[in-house]
Amino acid sequence: MSVPATTVTAYFDLSATGGDYFTLDDATKGPLDGVTYKLAGTVATDISTYVRSVTFSRGRSRVLDEFTAGTCTIVLSNRNRTFDPLYTAGPYYGNITPGKKFAITTLSSTLFTGIVEDWNFSYDVSGESVATVTIVDALAQLGVMEFDAWTTTAQLPGARMTAILDRPEVNFPANRYITTGITNLQADSVSWGSNVLNYMQTVAKTDGGRLYGGTSGYIVYKDRYLSNIEASSPWLLIADDGTGIGYQTIDIQYGSQLLFNRVSVDRVGGTKQTATNAASQAAYGVRSLSLSSLLQTTDGAAFDLATWTVGVYAQPQVRIASVSFQLGAIDTSIGVSGWVSVSGRPPTDQQGICMADIGNAVTVTFTPNRTGSPIVSQCMIEGISHDIRPGSHIVTLRLSDIAAVPFTLNSSTLGVLDTSVLSF
Repeated sequence: MSVPATTVTAYFDLSATGGDYFTLDDATKGPLDGVTYKLAGTVATDISTYVRSVTFSRGRSRVLDEFTAGTCTIVLSNRNRTFDPLYTAGPYYGNITPGKKFAITTLSSTLFTGIVEDWNFSYDVSGESVATVTIVDALAQLGVMEFDAWTTTAQLPGARMTAILDRPEVNFPANRYITTGITNLQADSVSWGSNVLNYMQTVAKTDGGRLYGGTSGYIVYKDRYLSNIEASSPWLLIADDGTGIGYQTIDIQYGSQLLFNRVSVDRVGGTKQTATNAASQAAYGVRSLSLSSLLQTTDGAAFDLATWTVGVYAQPQVRIASVSFQLGAIDTSIGVSGWVSVSGRPPTDQQGICMADIGNAVTVTFTPNRTGSPIVSQCMIEGISHDIRPGSHIVTLRLSDIAAVPFTLNSSTLGVLDTSVLSF
């Protein structure tokens, strides 16, 4: 067992460094149609030998939270001014700027892709200096964009997301994965200066879907129908009794973080719809949740969302909030939970963890202090964090209870009566 290697790739225009590439206005490297000095453009450049540490986080902590922009911090050795933007003799001079693409890969799985937001430099009199680069994912890119005034048509969420990304003031590239969506959205007037990401999150909240930045730089929107499908087939079996992948730490929560017995949904142009649970209010007092400015076409659709939400969150639940793994402690010779022979499954447990993504289902078996009966929980991945340092690679999965996924007929996990709540 060992910590797998991680590759950090920067996408630099190496012609800017004066290397053996076509260089504009250069007498030797600048002639057109030459065969020796070719146009470089953006070149995938492995800078892993300079890496001191990589940490990043994607997704959200709890199912009712907004998905936040993924952020990655990479610390690079800078003893020789390799990453100094002012050092003209540096191998990457001209590329130490915001906007450059970076990617993090472990065991052939892309874990994070984003663009540079900031470079920061720390110099010590001893000569020990580092460059710290902050990378943000596609969700963050949308977070700094604003709309011109425009009017939408009545449409499904996937079409609305696509229309947003195609707007000239957004102009998001084709790297996107957008599902159709379920909830009919009303025509809407979008005001000048309103934030693109905030509006897309409103669309996702109206539909009950997941909007996040994908590992390969994509914008991803998965509606609740696709969430049902993914939840019905666990990607990982995680266990402390030898029946699944062993974890390093586990975090259990039980309390009022996700306890709501009065839920109000307010749609644009509609009347606020409220659903309550009297038994829960009698036991725990009134605990309110408001979902405002949503885009359903009818008050009935808003009431359905309120009813479903209060049905899921009216009672406190023992919740497995997160599990973490030290990749170096995981046996590389065994397949993921015995699934090595199943088509599409990764060949080892280490790869299974690296390939796990937001929206994947996992089954967690946990016996506190090896005492009593095990707790078996069906969960979905809401967020993922990695902490990569020499000799260590810790992966943390932040989880939600699968009960937050609507009832699905004929599913062995979501089709059990009195466990999942009927869909809206």
